[in-house]
Amino acid sequence: MSGNGASSSSLNMISGEDVVNNNLSALVVDDSPLLRLLHDIHLKKYGLKVQVAENGKVAVDLFHLGASFDLVLMDKEMPVMNGVE
Repeated sequence: MSGNGASSSSLNMISGEDVVNNNLSALVVDDSPLLRLLHDIHLKKYGLKVQVAENGKVAVDLFHLGASFDLVLMDKEMPVMNGVE
């Protein structure tokens, strides 16, 4: 067993090739326009559909409108509503 309490056999590791063209979607939530852009470019390179939000409130509003995502990348410290709230 590894130091973090999870055995290596219980982890499902995937590579970038595993996600290409699988119609996965991601939400990137960050107050930094540069980081939103970099995450957007990188995730789209692997075929993910990406939506971005500049704070947690915008992200929550998207979910209230019925949006769903396979992956959410969220900054912990943002104005309006942070990633912890």
